[in-house]
Amino acid sequence: ICSQTPGKVTVILGLIACCGITATLMYGSILDIIRTWVVKLTFFEKLLKCSLCTGFWVGVVVGSYIFPVEAKEFWFFAFASSAICWLYDSVVGMVQAIDAHFE
Repeated sequence: ICSQTPGKVTVILGLIACCGITATLMYGSILDIIRTWVVKLTFFEKLLKCSLCTGFWVGVVVGSYIFPVEAKEFWFFAFASSAICWLYDSVVGMVQAIDAHFE
């Protein structure tokens, strides 16, 4: 857990990592077996269907390694992660829909 304020590059890399972790948790075939078991609980089923929600909690975990938890930037990072993960998921979904349309 970090005790100093990170640089801009660290924050940007952290947000990119959040997108990758969120996508892997929601769609990654490597986690299919675990995901099938975990989504039996309603909370996790809803969580893993929502990139905004999953992105927030991934941001909380990643942010705890980047920022001191008591820093207000920690919470801003979690919300920024949520927004960036949602945007990433939406763009990927749109590109896949366009690709399917032209096939």
